[in-house]
Amino acid sequence: MEWIFLFFLFLVSAFFSASETAFFALRRVDFLKWKEEGNRTAGVIGTMLETPSRVIATLFIGNEFANVSISSVLAAVLIPLVPAHGEIIALAAGTLGILILGDITPKCIVWPRARSFSLFAARPFLLFSRVVAPLRFLMEKMAEGILRMLGGGRVAGRRGLTEREFRFLVDVGGENGTLDPGERELIHNIFELTDQRAGEIMTPLADVFMVPVDIPRPDLLAMSRRYRRSRIPVYQGDRREVVGILYLKDLLRPGPEGEGDAPLAGLLRPPFIVPTSKKLPLLLREFQRLKVHLALVVNEFGEIVGIVTLEDVLEELFGEIWEEHDREERELVARPDGSWRVLGKMPIHRFNDAFSAHLPDQEWDTVAGLLLHEFGRLPERGDSILLGPFRLTVERVSGIRIVEVGVHRIAEGTG
Repeated sequence: MEWIFLFFLFLVSAFFSASETAFFALRRVDFLKWKEEGNRTAGVIGTMLETPSRVIATLFIGNEFANVSISSVLAAVLIPLVPAHGEIIALAAGTLGILILGDITPKCIVWPRARSFSLFAARPFLLFSRVVAPLRFLMEKMAEGILRMLGGGRVAGRRGLTEREFRFLVDVGGENGTLDPGERELIHNIFELTDQRAGEIMTPLADVFMVPVDIPRPDLLAMSRRYRRSRIPVYQGDRREVVGILYLKDLLRPGPEGEGDAPLAGLLRPPFIVPTSKKLPLLLREFQRLKVHLALVVNEFGEIVGIVTLEDVLEELFGEIWEEHDREERELVARPDGSWRVLGKMPIHRFNDAFSAHLPDQEWDTVAGLLLHEFGRLPERGDSILLGPFRLTVERVSGIRIVEVGVHRIAEGTG
């Protein structure tokens, strides 16, 4: 009879150990799935886990009851059989039995089956929790008092969703039609935005439309109409020496400040400067706070290396924002022969995303930078190179810049 009772006590110990593993391995995603399925037991589990201190106290009471009982029964059985060493044998057997049969083994078995075991264990656990409620209440109050003495507080509820769990929910919502493809892409873009930095999306200095501070006003107006820019960086001497940002509306404003040959420097606004390492969410908030649309990007040496605009950041969220005058500057254009034309300033990570490619981007940021590295010189128009399954051909060069590149996907077995 004692051995049957002992077997039952080991089952009780294993039940509480397995329940602990199963309940605290659950994710919020699991509860949302159960809710969609209309599973009522899931509501019981969710209610319990809203107060984890109660769950922990109940688990402790159940485990201690079983483990102390196991030790007592073993001692009662073994001491009469081995009077000289019965206590030591009972202690050793009880400790090993509890660790192996009552703790480690059930936890290992339940870990990959946490969802199914939780549903099985929820109602018996809830029943036991109600039975021991007075004792549990006393234990909770004692624990809270000790926590307050140590400067802590109540045990927090369940954690929120992790990024991985949230992305999973978004994908599920896209698959079942809850989210349309545009909403799904936007949410994923928001997560990706948190990891991106200004240096990754900036326009390199060589590609920035800028004017010298001493440019004649008629020339400035003609160039601004040609390039359709409303905010223009102004430099003095060297292009890296930017002295301010000219807003075209300030130039065209009627009155003494917008007329005649007054110095251009008097119309300039101080530039907003950010490091290449500036994360895009922080940059977006700075744009909103300062009510500006353009920032100069500097490297670790304080040198201006490019510009980033509010439009650049928004395009990372919503995709390319094309205006009528931008059509010729699209980063990627498909051609009738199956090839593509890309801009040299296209970031490599965007190239890889567009073509499902794996071009290296550890030491360079743009397609042009990669080609300069591969050629070891400034290539000429018509120069081409094989990179993985692609043949990249230089199609337009301006000064020391690679402006446009043709991309041909090479079929397997051809060269």
